[in-house]
Amino acid sequence: MQKKEQAVKRRKRPIFIFLAVIILIVIGLAGFILVSREPEPDAGKIEAELLEGLQLSGYSRTIGKEELAFYSGIVRRELEDRDDTEEIDRRARDYAAEMNAQFYLAEKLGIMQPFSFEQLQAQMEQENASRARKKERGETFYGPTKFDLTGYYLFTTSNLRLQLTEALADRAGRRTKAGSKAFYEKNMDRYVARDDITYTVWEQGTQDKQTHTVTLSDLRTLEKLDQDLLRILTDYKKGASFAYEKDGVALAGVIDDKVLEYKPYEDIQRIVVQEYIDTELFDTLVERVAADNPVSFEDGGSSRSAQGL
Repeated sequence: MQKKEQAVKRRKRPIFIFLAVIILIVIGLAGFILVSREPEPDAGKIEAELLEGLQLSGYSRTIGKEELAFYSGIVRRELEDRDDTEEIDRRARDYAAEMNAQFYLAEKLGIMQPFSFEQLQAQMEQENASRARKKERGETFYGPTKFDLTGYYLFTTSNLRLQLTEALADRAGRRTKAGSKAFYEKNMDRYVARDDITYTVWEQGTQDKQTHTVTLSDLRTLEKLDQDLLRILTDYKKGASFAYEKDGVALAGVIDDKVLEYKPYEDIQRIVVQEYIDTELFDTLVERVAADNPVSFEDGGSSRSAQGL
């Protein structure tokens, strides 16, 4: 009887060992997947990281009728129907709120002094006087001899977004860098170091072969000119043969060589971080600042950010 029980136990033991091994393998795989899977970047937390410590709240500014009329002139230039006064007024108020947020953010980041419309006019007069003196002395300078207010405003704000994204990139922490890495992986065609594709093509039934080498910029041109060839050069691997028709002519070919190399993220991290902020975060960052610091208007109107829209 004891021998039977021992035999049964010996038979059961390998089964238990086998099941234990399977369980350990499953747990190990699950752990590997959980560790290796990067969490999706949380845009809200990244924005908070970039704005941390700036104390961007409690600011208010009233925009007078003259300044609002000035912004109306700016947005009118972008509309097809320049007589739609209601649309112009709505856009002018939204534009004023957006730019006020950018000015305030620039002030907090140390890029510029507090903005005011009166100060803008005074700075334009100073710049015009400086340019007039340079002209009298025969000194070289770029741009007009004298600005009007619209020209000077556009001149001074043309690089503001770039300055803001540069300053925000300086504040990038762990979350922002993780988000920029995900952005890099989704947009690697922005960071190509080398992209040579060599192919030979000929009319079917002939031996008149022509060999070409193209780059990524060439492919972007092909996107408009030859969709079939673009698809072949993009999808087919080195050594692959292909056939397609162009303008009623049957063509054949082969991919002779295909080299596609990307700049390593570590080598261009700063560039990627800035492009990530500019492309994915900047507009919502400005909206956030505008919502937390709404402008008011002398005539009692409001922008959509002030309405929470």
